[in-house]
Amino acid sequence: SAASDVYKRQSIYNPMETFVEYVSQKEICHSSILADLLNPLGRHGLGRSFLDAFLEKIECGSFKDITIRTEMLVPRILTDGSGPRRIDICIINNHNKDVVIIENKLNNAQEQQCQIEDYKAGLKHKGFNVVKTVCLQGSNPNDIGADIDLSIMDLAELLESACGNCIELKSYITLLKNMGHGEKMKEDVETLFSLGNETLSKVRELSLSLI
Repeated sequence: SAASDVYKRQSIYNPMETFVEYVSQKEICHSSILADLLNPLGRHGLGRSFLDAFLEKIECGSFKDITIRTEMLVPRILTDGSGPRRIDICIINNHNKDVVIIENKLNNAQEQQCQIEDYKAGLKHKGFNVVKTVCLQGSNPNDIGADIDLSIMDLAELLESACGNCIELKSYITLLKNMGHGEKMKEDVETLFSLGNETLSKVRELSLSLI
């Protein structure tokens, strides 16, 4: 129904966000949380629940024995600059050195020059084989050439389906959903502006007549 659609678009009350409001803007906080959830030996105690769901979502074969790395350093191959590149999250298959790269743009950070391609070249230089690149997109999607883009809502829904029974994760899932509502609101505003002034005036007149 229309009422339920409106409800779904509204933010969900989450008192914990009063204390951790900065988390939604801190890329490294999300990377740390997600890396732990992807780690079967992480503090969450959920085993491979999120890892297997994530690999299935990105259509990647199961990695039986894995290492999760955050802020992984790789040499610059395709770009100039001082110092190495840092990859937000890497899922490494310990059997054959296959790697899934996860670039975290949940805070809407801008793309760096040749970012994904430089990561792949740097990992190849270190003996790894990149099999999939994933970009976690914020409220302002930015195509950086990753194989797969996952929105905030995609991530929230994936977490909820894989780990929704874990009470400790509910506040984080709610935070992601609330961030995603901003994304939906932006889409709605863009749709309205695309209607043109004449149509907007008619919509306004109609809404006033219903009050």
